Amino acid sequence: MKKLVLIVVIPQVLGCSSGSPLKEKNADNGATVVSYPARPVIKYKDNGDDTGDGDFALSIVAISETDTIITYKALSTSENGNLGLALDIPKKDGERGFGQSILLKSIGSESDNFIRFMTKVYNQKLDSSIHFFNKTLSVAYVNLNTFAGALGANNQYDTAVNEYKLFFEGPNKDDYAELYLNINKREKIIEFKEKDQEYRPQLIKFFRE
Repeated sequence: MKKLVLIVVIPQVLGCSSGSPLKEKNADNGATVVSYPARPVIKYKDNGDDTGDGDFALSIVAISETDTIITYKALSTSENGNLGLALDIPKKDGERGFGQSILLKSIGSESDNFIRFMTKVYNQKLDSSIHFFNKTLSVAYVNLNTFAGALGANNQYDTAVNEYKLFFEGPNKDDYAELYLNINKREKIIEFKEKDQEYRPQLIKFFRE
């Protein structure tokens, strides 16, 4: 099991108030928004192999729902400023858990910091012109929990964690990357886990403007 290493060390840790909402309110579209405190970004410890060394997690600070979508706002503190993004997750998947559109959305300067943080974690060259995409990024996916259930592996996974594999595809055959996205509803964190280090340059490209 991987150990957690916090980039910023402060007294508040994952277990303190992750399950306690700060407040609830109604959004403009009628959805109920539940908010939580921002906590430090988590960088998982290098495990010595070629997978997982770029894994990290952000805290969930807001959750809102409509009839078809759950929107998560992920925001964490770091020594270089806050970083985060928003995600629209469909409530209903396609056959065997496959779907066409999880939306990754900018929340402003915090998302610029997100791509800079990812660039550093992935040991890529930091271009001063790099920013987070200024439009919504839509990616195909498979809900691994639903997929496992379709194969008969019911109750073999943690129901408090929704696990997805994201498929990033561009117009060229080399414009392709995969990334694991885990939404931990118990700990109120969203994990970004590598499928393979060879996808790092392409992932940075997809997240750029």
